Amino acid sequence: IRTKKELSIRKKEFLQICSILDKTGLIYFLNTGILLGAIRENNFIKWDWDVEISATSDQLYKKFDLILKNLKKIGFKIIQKDKKKESLKIDFYGACSKDTTRYTIFSWNYSPEKKIYWRKDKIIPAKFLSKFSKIIFFGRKFNVPNNPKQYLKFSYGNWKKPIRTADKSLYMTRNFKKKDLFIKRLAKRFLIKFYNYLR
Repeated sequence: IRTKKELSIRKKEFLQICSILDKTGLIYFLNTGILLGAIRENNFIKWDWDVEISATSDQLYKKFDLILKNLKKIGFKIIQKDKKKESLKIDFYGACSKDTTRYTIFSWNYSPEKKIYWRKDKIIPAKFLSKFSKIIFFGRKFNVPNNPKQYLKFSYGNWKKPIRTADKSLYMTRNFKKKDLFIKRLAKRFLIKFYNYLR
């Protein structure tokens, strides 16, 4: 459980990050644990260590360098960054240790054939992200997946019941987290590299 002081720092930094994203013009949305906390508890989940902010890959790719520069400018420390369009991600932390609070900005890729948004081993039906709903969280408006409670049910099943664990298989549904999708992508990437090596 994070202390009141740690959660207060997290709130301040989260709103700073959102202010940076607003200034860059990035269209972003709340997803995963921060959305669950915002809807269920109107707060962060007190035992959660990461705060994730989502955007589409087209959006984040255009703003990636500017966001990175502005995060560093106000003192956030970068853990890792990935600028490959299919796996865009910035991991960073602030005043607390990265084990206490870690921030991530990452992207979702759109597949028009399958009508899904995907990232690594996770899938979101396009109906949830084709337009956004709005919620008030920490005194300001945020974009969230369309029909957020239905989305949380898709992602977590019984999302109203708190489950305190880091094991994602215990709280994410199989519809949302597809292991076989990740394995197929790894296999495809390996075959492409092997083919290029042979050439």
